[in-house]
Amino acid sequence: EDKIKMIFVGSINGLILKGEKTLTKNDFEGLSVATWPSYYAWHEEHGNYIKERIQHSSEIINLNNQVYLKDTNNKLNLPRNSIAVFGYEANRIIMGYSTLADYDIENKDLLENFYKNIYDVLSKNKVYLIIKRKKKLGNMERRKDRKFFSDFKKKEYVKFINEDFAVEKIINSTLATVSMPFTSTGFIAKKMNKPSIFYDSANWINLNDPSSLGLDVINNKENLDEWVKNLC
Repeated sequence: EDKIKMIFVGSINGLILKGEKTLTKNDFEGLSVATWPSYYAWHEEHGNYIKERIQHSSEIINLNNQVYLKDTNNKLNLPRNSIAVFGYEANRIIMGYSTLADYDIENKDLLENFYKNIYDVLSKNKVYLIIKRKKKLGNMERRKDRKFFSDFKKKEYVKFINEDFAVEKIINSTLATVSMPFTSTGFIAKKMNKPSIFYDSANWINLNDPSSLGLDVINNKENLDEWVKNLC
C-alpha cells in the first residue's frame, strides 16, 4: 500500500565467521528479494550491510543512534569505580540462521564466560561490574541463564540495575563500557565519548570486523586487565 514507505531493519549485525576474513555473502535475511523503497539503519556499517545485500533501488537512511529509548525518573547512584557491562541473551524459542546465531550456539557457555571473565578482572582491580539486562524474558528465559544470574548477583563486586533505566544514564554514571560483540551499547558509549570496547570471551570474532566500527575487540583476560588498569 502507498502508506508503507519504509522498513526498519533492526540489529542486523554480520559477524565474520571464524577462520574467514570477510562477511558471508549468504543472504540469510532475504534482503535480496525485498523491494522496500527506504531503510533506516542505526549506524553507517549497518547501512553498508543492507546496501550490499539489497538489489532494489532503495534509500538508506543512517540514524547514527539507537532507536529504542526508555527510562525511569528514579535516580541512579553507582560506585565511582564501576564499569557497565552489556551482554545479550538468547531465549528458549529463538530460531534462525545467522553468523550471530552461530556465535551463540557454537559457544555453549558464551554468556557465562563473558560475565565471569570480566568479573575476574574487575574484582581483582576492585571495580564494580554493573549489569542491566535488556529485558525480562519470563518463561522464555533459559533455565541455565536464570540460575547463572541468580548466583552471579551474590558476588561482592556485582550490581544489577533495573531494566527500566536508560542505557545512556548507566553509561554516563560509570567509568567505561564493555559490550558483547556487537551490541548497540558499545556504539552508544562511543558516541558519548566514554571508553568502550567489545569483549569476545570465545576468541571467535575477527579483530578487524567492520561491525566493530573502530572500537577495540579484546579477546583475552590479560589485555582486558591492562585496559582496566589504564582506566583506574
